[in-house]
Amino acid sequence: MSRQLDNLMMNYPLTLTHFFERTRRLFPKKTLATRVPGMGLERLDYGRWADRTLRLAAALRALGVRKGDRVGTFAWNSHRHLEVYFAAPCMGAVLHTVNIRLSAADITYIVNHAADKILIVDASCWPILEPIRRQLTSVEHVIVMQDAPGTAVPPGTLDYEALVADARPLEAWPALSELDALGVEQDSVTVMPVPGAFELPLAAMALAKTRRFACIVALGCVIRGDTPHFDYVASEAASGLQLAAIETGVPVSFGVLTLDRPDQAEPRLDKGAEAVRTALEMADLFANLRAAAAR
Repeated sequence: MSRQLDNLMMNYPLTLTHFFERTRRLFPKKTLATRVPGMGLERLDYGRWADRTLRLAAALRALGVRKGDRVGTFAWNSHRHLEVYFAAPCMGAVLHTVNIRLSAADITYIVNHAADKILIVDASCWPILEPIRRQLTSVEHVIVMQDAPGTAVPPGTLDYEALVADARPLEAWPALSELDALGVEQDSVTVMPVPGAFELPLAAMALAKTRRFACIVALGCVIRGDTPHFDYVASEAASGLQLAAIETGVPVSFGVLTLDRPDQAEPRLDKGAEAVRTALEMADLFANLRAAAAR
């Protein structure tokens, strides 16, 4: 897509990632309740829900789900369905909710037309799907959620709870909007965590010297305290990152927040997106300069 079509007019991406992270950060002890037939209310807090959602995303990735793949659901409203609601879109897949009240012929057509790769099903809804399972030609895996007492995981399907329990939580959600809109594949992005902002220049220099990267984006946050430590760290991070770019010729973008108070951070989260755009624009500029020099 062209930038004109994507527009990028909003600096704060309208993705579910921000809702997820805010809920996990601010309301981990708040209760999420699901009414389960035959069991009453099933309760868990949002902290545990977030952990399960990250585990589900990792499990889906292990099953081969990639950006743009369709993850279908055929289920009632529940905390498990809510986990899928966030896991699939936040990892870059497409969530496709299939209407459980449609006819078998309609369900078959819709699932195949959408090319659902994974279908996540409540066990209580499985009798509707079982007769048409072989006709769902795009579906590689069926995952069953045991949503009521006495339900079982049918042969040839995967156990939702086992997948979640065995998976290691996804460490971070992919940066979706800015990278997608600018045509950057997630597989081409390397993330290197560092202990703090002071270490960013050394990491940037090491990455740039490999000549494997078109550009580098340095992200971090430094908050002023009661001593001059803030000034030293912020200044050295800025000058060191600039030095890494100058010495290697690889664009290094400065996305480090320098704040007086922690509450200033959230309104400035869009600075990370700005740093991404700046780095990619500089990478394009350098590529064009090299191409012109080679003519």
